[in-house]
Amino acid sequence: MRNKFLSTLFTLLVLLACWGCGEEKTVISESPYTIGSAAGCSLSVVEGSVTPESISLQITNTGQGTISIGEWYAIEISEDGVWYTLPETPQDMVDLAYPIESNQSIIKDYDWQHRYGTLTTGQYRIIIKVTMPQGNGDTTTFYFAAPFSAQ
Repeated sequence: MRNKFLSTLFTLLVLLACWGCGEEKTVISESPYTIGSAAGCSLSVVEGSVTPESISLQITNTGQGTISIGEWYAIEISEDGVWYTLPETPQDMVDLAYPIESNQSIIKDYDWQHRYGTLTTGQYRIIIKVTMPQGNGDTTTFYFAAPFSAQ
């Protein structure tokens, strides 16, 4: 009788310990990024390019000197007027630099399905890093954001 009681108790403890096993836990945090509005760069969503898995951005260098962007980006969602960074699947990334000469534009495609999956309906923004020259020969990195809606 005692062995049956201990066996049942052990089984219940194992079941309780595994209660949350297999459940996906989504943890989002408030945005840590300060979005720049520095003169010298503009960022816009290419019309008709937004899908639940990707977007195309036009990045324009409106300043003097060459700016550059890389592969890094983050996706955030707006909830009650507050931006939250979406959790992503960790991955290795080679952060290539794409130079943009003064008064030139490039169109850069971002496919986030492998990092974020398919976005649900909501208000989002994509954040990219832009490295800009300073007058003294140094560079400064700014975060720029382009808002978009997922349907």
